[in-house]
Amino acid sequence: MKKPIIDIDSICQEVGLDISFVAKQLFPTNQYPSLALRRVMVGRGELNASQIQRLASIANLDPGDLFFPAPWKMRTRRGEVYLITSKYQVRISTDTGEAELMENGTLRCTTVLVLGAVTLSDLLGEIEKIISKL
Repeated sequence: MKKPIIDIDSICQEVGLDISFVAKQLFPTNQYPSLALRRVMVGRGELNASQIQRLASIANLDPGDLFFPAPWKMRTRRGEVYLITSKYQVRISTDTGEAELMENGTLRCTTVLVLGAVTLSDLLGEIEKIISKL
């Protein structure tokens, strides 16, 4: 089994959605929607693009926010990825891998992150290691 890309359980808890309601919304034609959702939640299945859009819609989130654990949010703009919390903002160049970490609007660190084959959780882990050393 692989680790699920989207932590549906945490998202539902964070925004107050009932898992069985979400299951029926994501798998409306499935005879056992809760079992289908459970397979996704344990990494034995995946959501397709329309299901991801539907989940984002019923959770009132941007689709990109589904892929990041709270409190991180993601935004993109012309070759840059922004990872944002209430206190920190990280700008990562998708061309060079250079990352700038700002704390409350003040530049605290510039570094190059290796952006090869890395999972989102590993990337956030690296950023959180940098933050812990500040």
